[in-house]
Amino acid sequence: MEFLFILSITLFVISIVCITLGMIKPSIIKLKNRKQSFIVFLVTFVLSIIGVLNFAPDTPNNQVTETQETINDTFVCSNKNAIYPTVTSMMEDFGDYPSDTNAFEIISESPLKIRLSATAYDNDPTDVKDNLAKRALIYGVLRTFINTNNNDVTVVSYLINNDNHQKLKDSPEYTTTLTKDQALKITQKYIPINSLNDLIDENCSFTKQFNELRYDDSGKKGFDKFFNELTANK
Repeated sequence: MEFLFILSITLFVISIVCITLGMIKPSIIKLKNRKQSFIVFLVTFVLSIIGVLNFAPDTPNNQVTETQETINDTFVCSNKNAIYPTVTSMMEDFGDYPSDTNAFEIISESPLKIRLSATAYDNDPTDVKDNLAKRALIYGVLRTFINTNNNDVTVVSYLINNDNHQKLKDSPEYTTTLTKDQALKITQKYIPINSLNDLIDENCSFTKQFNELRYDDSGKKGFDKFFNELTANK
């Protein structure tokens, strides 16, 4: 392709020069008159343009676009049972706790130990901060088991300051270590499911029924009891 592209460029330059010379003095390029020289080299000019357009190599922008499309096709959650190769790739795709703002950290690969941190302000109400930390821990546990092939995980959760992304002063902090089977059995006490996958809808989001439990600030759905069972094993 590169050879044909270079050849087309060469013909393009030659045709421009010859058309110019042919119009001035046809005999220089061995043709009888200006009309004949113009027609011959106009055809060469057109063919060279076609060659340049057809054989031009891909631009860097095209390559970047193709790469981005490949990344998107590989890591975009498209169904409730999407399985990611690592917790990191899963967390990057969902973007709920981005690592670039210190909201997510792999503490240990083996055994798997991760940290999730919701953002808050120092003057936020104590109960609000407490629930944010609890929900982050639940998210880390369930997403790990639903969207990766890991069967056990330790999750640490504390809050970070919304301004500087450092650990929030006097932040509540929770830790749990669970297996997938343990998480399923605990969750089944509060929601009738056969698999943790049943907590996810067709859009890869948590189901309405599960959100009613995890956003149960009043305690009527049993959120506090559910959380306490999840964190009984530290």
